[in-house]
Amino acid sequence: MVVRRKVLRFCLLAGTIGLCLLPGTAQAAGTGVTLTVSLNPTSIIANGTSTTTATATVDDSTGAGVAGDTVAFTSTPNLGETVGTVMDMGGGVYTATITSSTTVGTATISATDTTSTITTTHTA
Repeated sequence: MVVRRKVLRFCLLAGTIGLCLLPGTAQAAGTGVTLTVSLNPTSIIANGTSTTTATATVDDSTGAGVAGDTVAFTSTPNLGETVGTVMDMGGGVYTATITSSTTVGTATISATDTTSTITTTHTA
């Protein structure tokens, strides 16, 4: 089982002892087994310009974030809203901006991790 970690070491700085965060070996997390999705804000105005940020979090079986996967956001039914480019924020967090349409309605936002083949949804 591989986990992501950072190394903390004590350093001697100008004659005093301090705490330094030194780059450690960041090992890859395992395969994603859980996927959560959220929207912030959870509702937007149907004016064609309002936006929300969709966030998906992918964790492995130990709870460590899984970076480097391919995550996609979709909306059903598609009322004309636009899903922007998905950004890998590191640590298993992926985000995309969703821009409203001008059609009033309720959409379900789904996040799919195609690398780990897991899907979850959020209705907004």
